[in-house]
Amino acid sequence: MIHRRWPAWIMLAAYVLSTLLLHKRGNDFAGSFVIAYGPARYREGIRILSIVAASIILPFVIRNLWRNRTRRKFLLALIPLILVIDQTMISVPLERIHYVQYGILTWLCYRATGRRLPAAMMAFLIGYVDEAHQFWVLYAGDPIQYFDWNDIALNLLGVIGTLGLFLPEPSFRRPDFRRLAAIMAAWILAVVLMGFFYKPDSYLFRNDPYKGSGKFWIAETDRSYHVMNANQGMIFLGVVWILTVACYAEVPADEPEGSMSPHESITVPM
Repeated sequence: MIHRRWPAWIMLAAYVLSTLLLHKRGNDFAGSFVIAYGPARYREGIRILSIVAASIILPFVIRNLWRNRTRRKFLLALIPLILVIDQTMISVPLERIHYVQYGILTWLCYRATGRRLPAAMMAFLIGYVDEAHQFWVLYAGDPIQYFDWNDIALNLLGVIGTLGLFLPEPSFRRPDFRRLAAIMAAWILAVVLMGFFYKPDSYLFRNDPYKGSGKFWIAETDRSYHVMNANQGMIFLGVVWILTVACYAEVPADEPEGSMSPHESITVPM
């Protein structure tokens, strides 16, 4: 099957390389519009562009929701995550391009691999590589650049949204909620201990935007937004992925008789 997917792998490689290598040029290009037209007209242009993009994507979302009840349940579960990320982690409206960018990337990963959950995880990890490349390579000489966990959260929303709303045949398995709670507790404890002993923010924040005040909200633009530190970012992203993997992991072929088939769509308790 791999030889049949080589065009998808080529497209995926080209897309990833473009994302990594052209990021700074894309930012400079967007900044040139601010200089040329002013902040107000620039924001209005982004608003119009967002409406156009939404008008293209929305019909496909509505079609998929209409055809599949499981997708509707998934959307209801996704709405709180959408509100948290979109309303508290975006500094400028243009950052919503992450949703489309990583939605397309997730689809390309699925076309290349043929598997839903591995494709989503692959796209998400590429987002980590992109952020690391920006921090340690593209903007290595920028004293105010920091490892932006918010950007990775925006990527996450594009990946998870595509996984549940666009990739074929969404299906859930019912997780063991006691085990799930134990795994999340263990993850949170591990992150807290790592933060306490290794202090990753001392490496990931160059010119600390908190200025030692410990505040988590930045209100210097036209909106307030939350900047996650390493502990918050890893806990937030990790918990979302633990829940996602628990619901989307494929049921083993030797699953005991009477268990749910991986092709059966079940509703995860809300």
